[in-house]
Amino acid sequence: DKITLIDLVVLSKLENSKSEIRRLIKGSGIRINNNVITDEKLIITRDLFKDKLIKLSLGKKKHVKVELS
Repeated sequence: DKITLIDLVVLSKLENSKSEIRRLIKGSGIRINNNVITDEKLIITRDLFKDKLIKLSLGKKKHVKVELS
């Protein structure tokens, strides 16, 4: 039911390094549903999913839709 933002990025295989993910968060490089994420300890819950999907973006070129199963 709950997962951290860092673990979600690792599971989505957009980035492997947790330290790189933290650096991207500090540089405003990670977005969920086009909203910039600044909290590296963000907990992803079912509330963030719209129609069982969220859009996860790293930088300008890496995008993935994450589906809730």
